[in-house]
Amino acid sequence: MDFEQVLKEVVWRLVTEGRISYRRIKLSFALDDDGLEELRSELIGIKRVAADVDGEVLVWAPEGRVARPEPAALLQPLPALRHRPLLDPPPPAGEGRVGADAERRQLTVMFCDLVGSTGLSTGMDPEDLRDVIASYQSRCSAAIRHYDGFVAKYMGDGILVYFGYPRAP
Repeated sequence: MDFEQVLKEVVWRLVTEGRISYRRIKLSFALDDDGLEELRSELIGIKRVAADVDGEVLVWAPEGRVARPEPAALLQPLPALRHRPLLDPPPPAGEGRVGADAERRQLTVMFCDLVGSTGLSTGMDPEDLRDVIASYQSRCSAAIRHYDGFVAKYMGDGILVYFGYPRAP
């Protein structure tokens, strides 16, 4: 596989997966350190479609935007959603409550993605595909905000959305 093919394949993986480790790139494409450095330089400095995270991971960052770490609050399960064995009886009324003003609230989680993006990618230039996905994400996020949703994460051509977060109506 020549360098151009490796470049296109890595861009596609970044678009669809959002991130890829340098180790995986080296193993998948049998790249040496010089080849990996040239790939990094091309994607980060020249094409400006990726960013480096801690020298270990390459992340999709179209238009050179800096990758944001995931908020720590989103990585932890919500207390009400933590696993409790099915055989455990519920706590007696009034016991185990956080406070008298505690209440149960609904959270809706939605994942949406661009249908047919795999087929679309095979017939498009990576830069054009990036523009299509950026436009899709922009329009989706505008609609999501309109309905008081919260975009938790962009994952390639997918979007993870919470409704009722951080405050439920």
